[in-house]
Amino acid sequence: MAFAFVVLLTYLTCTTFLHVSSVQIAAMDFYAHSASTSWEAVCPAPTHPQLVIWLWFQPNQAPWDLVVRIPEETMQAYGTLTPRQVCALIGISLPTVQFWTAPAGVIETHGGAHPGLDQPLTTVAPWSEYGLRMWPIQAGFSVPPLPGYAPSEWNRVATPPNQSIPSGDSLAVTMAIKADWTSIETAETQLGALRKQLATVQGRLTTLNRDLNADENIAADNQDKREWQDARRWLREGAALASRYIKEADTGVTSMAGNRRRLEQLFAEATAGRLSGAPLAAAHNEIEAHRKTVQNIQNQMQNALQAATRDGEQRANMVLSRIAAKVRNHRAKR
Repeated sequence: MAFAFVVLLTYLTCTTFLHVSSVQIAAMDFYAHSASTSWEAVCPAPTHPQLVIWLWFQPNQAPWDLVVRIPEETMQAYGTLTPRQVCALIGISLPTVQFWTAPAGVIETHGGAHPGLDQPLTTVAPWSEYGLRMWPIQAGFSVPPLPGYAPSEWNRVATPPNQSIPSGDSLAVTMAIKADWTSIETAETQLGALRKQLATVQGRLTTLNRDLNADENIAADNQDKREWQDARRWLREGAALASRYIKEADTGVTSMAGNRRRLEQLFAEATAGRLSGAPLAAAHNEIEAHRKTVQNIQNQMQNALQAATRDGEQRANMVLSRIAAKVRNHRAKR
């Protein structure tokens, strides 16, 4: 019975100690930290020195990046960790972080308000690797004050066994690819909404494009009839423009029938670490070009929607409303 009590007490003590909120970590100023030449270990739980988190500051050609590697045993000791908790464990203030990158994707932190920062991380053997892109210090930008915590020990150590030094080039390119892909997915969602709006407007334009009925022909003067023919021309042009971009959304380069499926596979290979060097740079260039294409098509679809509504639908309704008023006056005189 005494032995069981000791085991239970030990378990409860460890569980309480390894709770993130109970660990006091010294605030770390990324901007004052020099670039790493070897992996650095931070031990959030001083009584458990074997449980560390490895950090690499400012890899080559990536001066605003911090690479975080969490060994499997550290993840398991804490049970569940979120990006917000990891930042707390290493002493990083979230308002200084612009992006959090993981194999699952990129999170723009919005100063710590993004809900993805509270989603549990997946434990991966032998370690889980994440990237933090800090806000660059620029004119007019002030780094938010760091919270005050009790001091803790930082250790600069040699590169841990079987852990390679991260390539700044690869990390920066991979982060750029993930950011581009997030922008592509956001733009594609907006393209889908624009496609539906264009289809709705196209239907209204087609319905409006008609001959004047008998009463309208009698009530309308020559000027009205010329304006109606002009309005019908705008209706046809608006409907054709809407049809063009609906087809672009369905079968163009942004669709699965175009380059989308192949680029999705390319993105998966790049972010899974299966590309490096020139192939990774080529993948970045291609995905970046696709992002620009998608955003350009999005702008064109928005312009087409506005033109079809303004020059086609609104113009036609204005002419028909004026003719309708003359029809009512003509009937009143009978």
